[in-house]
Amino acid sequence: MASNLDSQELIKELKNSALYAMSLGSKELFHTNFWAWLLEQDDGFLKVFFPSANLQRPLAVFREQGNRDLTIRSREGLDALVVENKLKSLPREEQLKGYAEELGDNPKKVHFGGGLLVSVVPPSFNLPQGWSYLPFGQVIDRIASFVLESKLSSEDKALTLRYCTESKTLCDLLAAYDVNLGPKMPTWEEVLPLEEIRLSDIVHKFKADQLAQYLQKEPWYSLYQQEARKWGYELYCWPGFSDKRGIVDIRFEKLLSENPKMNIAIGVQIQGDQYRRIAQRCGQQADLTQKVFDEFKEKGWFLTPDLEHKTWKDQQTSMSKTFGKYDGRPDYPYRFVYQYHFLQDYSFAAIAAEVESDLKLSLSILQRISDNL
Repeated sequence: MASNLDSQELIKELKNSALYAMSLGSKELFHTNFWAWLLEQDDGFLKVFFPSANLQRPLAVFREQGNRDLTIRSREGLDALVVENKLKSLPREEQLKGYAEELGDNPKKVHFGGGLLVSVVPPSFNLPQGWSYLPFGQVIDRIASFVLESKLSSEDKALTLRYCTESKTLCDLLAAYDVNLGPKMPTWEEVLPLEEIRLSDIVHKFKADQLAQYLQKEPWYSLYQQEARKWGYELYCWPGFSDKRGIVDIRFEKLLSENPKMNIAIGVQIQGDQYRRIAQRCGQQADLTQKVFDEFKEKGWFLTPDLEHKTWKDQQTSMSKTFGKYDGRPDYPYRFVYQYHFLQDYSFAAIAAEVESDLKLSLSILQRISDNL
């Protein structure tokens, strides 16, 4: 296990690196642009990403074509290979499917011949057909292994090896934080040192993704999912990132019903150090927000906070009003209401225990709503 001292040394190494400083404009674009440059200098680097590919040479390499990080194909052929680099963001299944569908499978046109997802952590979903996964660190190892036999000049070989060394330092640092934190959400204090090198957001995103996976593997998750379907609801759990904080939403939702009374979402949201109970209804009436709060307070979901002593659910909060809210967009009108307390125990196990209890309560509320229709 890496120590905090090891992490500080890795941070110092990156902080003093000119090459790393140049990458800060956009870490993902920096790396994929460098990979594209390598392929343009020597198409032998193709085996780094697709060892068994059999594209005719010379290769054509396109950056950010159709929002795809790298699109590689023969100048004469029609097969297109796609590399999607998710160093600083979470991969999405819909995005990968979309890239393949955009290229299509028409044999007379450029079509999808395969894709490679590159990220520091494995995806939380099964990859779509035609896609494979390779950890970021292994991509760097493969580049380093091929450099000396490549057609690069001696100066470019030295630059590329320096790039590989510093990229491995980046991987080691993120791995050290993951190991040191363990199965828990990070506190501000724990990731503060990474602010110096603008990496804290990656840790917040990765931990939100890990928590979402943890919750979905809990034995009660599938049971609650089956129970909710009796009343036409689905249980969703997805990670996100907003306002420099990781987010995990786990909610029962049905927003496309013909009966407007069923247009509802209820569940839990973890955002940074906040544990939230949430409820949402569709509509654009000006007074709907208060109605949502009143409705779910009457059902026992929302509670009256002690604003004087700053407590809610007998735990500390910083709410200055009875509830917080978000309003939807003109094309998707909704009223989102929440109350929260600060996390006392950041471990996945403790969070999961409270989520299970709250989802059990929300299931009983969904049943009552359905019975009254």
